[in-house]
Amino acid sequence: MVEALARRMARGIAAPLSLGDDDREVLEFASKLLVVCVLDVTVILAVACLLRVVPQVVTAYLTVVVLKSFAGGAHASRVGPCLVTGILVYSAIGLLARAAAPLGQGAAWTGYTTVAVVAVFAFLRHAPAPPPHKPIKIQARRKALRTGSLLALASVLAASLVWLLRPFTEPGAFWAALLGMVWQSLILFPATQRLFSRL
Repeated sequence: MVEALARRMARGIAAPLSLGDDDREVLEFASKLLVVCVLDVTVILAVACLLRVVPQVVTAYLTVVVLKSFAGGAHASRVGPCLVTGILVYSAIGLLARAAAPLGQGAAWTGYTTVAVVAVFAFLRHAPAPPPHKPIKIQARRKALRTGSLLALASVLAASLVWLLRPFTEPGAFWAALLGMVWQSLILFPATQRLFSRL
């Protein structure tokens, strides 16, 4: 269904532009990514609305998007498993973050420190983590993505630290950002990549 919609979109755009087969193929791939992304966000937010954890899910999702843009990580090979995984993971993060919101500053500092250590280790050891079938061959690109990954992680950790030093009104969002960092760290590991490639 997603592939068919992407093909129709690509044909509709390519026809008036008189694009060749190669350009149409790239356009079809981009259309598929767009459709999958919109579907993913729509379904995840719909479930978050039902569970009443929208702020937490949005915070976690944006945290992962920022980090994954540079660091990469595990991808499911098909749309269905990707969507189901996203729903389960972000719903769980939202519910856990909401449950953790009443915890005090001591727990917040412990959580922050633990997640920071885990995330820094994962990023230093495994970022960037491209899909197994698309290794990064150009060393300069790998270096740029690695630098971007570490800067993105430092930015998210700094924003979380600001929350700790001067708490905002939504503590659940703080915990959601931490859990988003944990999820992004997990999907960098080779074992997680192998598991997802089978989905």
